Amino acid sequence: MGGDAVADIDRAPVGQFLGEVDSEARKASESGSFRRVQCPSKSSSKLRRPVDAADSAVPNRVPNGVKPTALRRAGKVDDAVPDADVPTGRMSAKLDDMPGPRRQRTTEQFDQLDSEANDYLGNTSVDDLTIKAADLFENTGPKGRRALIDLAETDRDAADVLLEMDPTRSGGHASLR
Repeated sequence: MGGDAVADIDRAPVGQFLGEVDSEARKASESGSFRRVQCPSKSSSKLRRPVDAADSAVPNRVPNGVKPTALRRAGKVDDAVPDADVPTGRMSAKLDDMPGPRRQRTTEQFDQLDSEANDYLGNTSVDDLTIKAADLFENTGPKGRRALIDLAETDRDAADVLLEMDPTRSGGHASLR
């Protein structure tokens, strides 16, 4: 391969494969049989390998060397907060840096957000809010999630401040532990 590995990748087979998957999913969704199509694909390594290859072919999206479990967890975060913009590549890298149990606890906090907190995450102007929420949940666990939920319901500006706090600085999220 030449100097730019990304430029040397033959994208046609991956694009064709993804187009076929999209077409089949649309047909199944329209016919009401999507559940039957979706369930086998969860365990199918034949489908998972090309999808993982397509994800890793875009270096800005998914960093090299990220464990598949971190990719799946980032996808679960994206599913848990449908209105928020989740940078899955950066979220995958962040989750990959965490030990397994902490990664699981952090992503489970997103599943336990109520509709008001999900609405807040989808409508706030905080940059990288899901990454910052992951920092909050990683460092404080359920207490941080409850604080975010309470503030999202009562004072969204205070919720913004909570997410903007730097967990690495003195004080950070320590008051929530």
